[in-house]
Amino acid sequence: MFDHDPNLGPGPDFGPDFERLLEEAYRNDEHAKAAARADITAMSDHHAVEATSAHETIASLVWRTLREMGIRGGRMLVIGQDPEVFAGLPASERRLPPGDANAFVAAIPEAVPREGQPHPGLALRAFDDDAPDEYDVVIAVPPHLDVSLHRPGVTTARRVAQTLTILGCLEHTEPGGYLITLASREVLDDPDIQGRMLIAERGELVGALRLPAGSLRPGLPGNDACVDLLILRRPLVPASPITPCQFLPVWPLHMGDQVAQVNQYWLANPQHVLGILATRPNPWGKPEVTVHANPEHRLHTSLARGLDDVLGHAHTTGLTAETGATIDARLRDAQRHDPNAPIPYTLVDRHDLDTVRQQIGRIRAERRQENLNPAKPSPEPPPRAREPRTENPEPFL
Repeated sequence: MFDHDPNLGPGPDFGPDFERLLEEAYRNDEHAKAAARADITAMSDHHAVEATSAHETIASLVWRTLREMGIRGGRMLVIGQDPEVFAGLPASERRLPPGDANAFVAAIPEAVPREGQPHPGLALRAFDDDAPDEYDVVIAVPPHLDVSLHRPGVTTARRVAQTLTILGCLEHTEPGGYLITLASREVLDDPDIQGRMLIAERGELVGALRLPAGSLRPGLPGNDACVDLLILRRPLVPASPITPCQFLPVWPLHMGDQVAQVNQYWLANPQHVLGILATRPNPWGKPEVTVHANPEHRLHTSLARGLDDVLGHAHTTGLTAETGATIDARLRDAQRHDPNAPIPYTLVDRHDLDTVRQQIGRIRAERRQENLNPAKPSPEPPPRAREPRTENPEPFL
């Protein structure tokens, strides 16, 4: 899912023919060549400098929030950069080099561990064809999130790739489960709403946080684009969201003498921008939206405060994991016409769902065993002999 996209450039190894390739691609357009050099240099630095430290902070706070939203057991899928970090493994138990990408599945421990090391001793296995189809928690970290891109069409290619990733991950999320993903700014802020409409058809936005520029790789030029943390829930009833956050249209926002397009979510929830929205000059196009950190900003503190606010919204609107696991769709549809129509919710804890899964697993195992070793049919008993009948029975006295 996260293979290198050739539309985003060749990666860190330019090779001796780099200038010749630029000449073939852009001819005499020196402006486009300069943009390509800037993009590819930034991407090379992106691969050379990992963001594991920031990922550790994000992962620990995300798992704390998930626990408080009712996730106590079940299954997880982590995919993308630093999957062991986002699965909750402490540094001493990780096998992948920092920044490497992969995909793993695991059981979510029922016990609530200490913050900072969410899941010590967690057993991970590769996400392959034998892995389950759906998970209670999916965490995705696509590549090149924070790279400032300038070549024509490349930002669009990244947005489309990330939108497809979100849609694919939602398909792997159980109804009532959560998808946590990092996304580049254009996923929410691009004027084209078609991708967001597809996401809204499949997932409810519980909340989003916009990190200050450079949060993942502090001080690294070209890797200071805005990055958003999105929390989506797959609806319990398809196309029947409860009260998710609205995130489809964008609106012009005047910042000084500049005007930028930003998603209505940020205008309705300015506290979820973990800094000050601003613009910065872009020598290759329109001014870019950025976020300046407040003087007292610390990623852990700001992110924890923002996630607490998202958690409060989830509890208020019924977007937690303990909200009903079974909802009568007909009554939900009826409520659209009659707001007073009651909707019965059955509160189900994730632990109960795990118990059901275990029972189903045992039944399936028994059936597989029966198919492998079918019982031999027992021989039919011989027919019973009929008692002889007398032709002239004696009269009953």
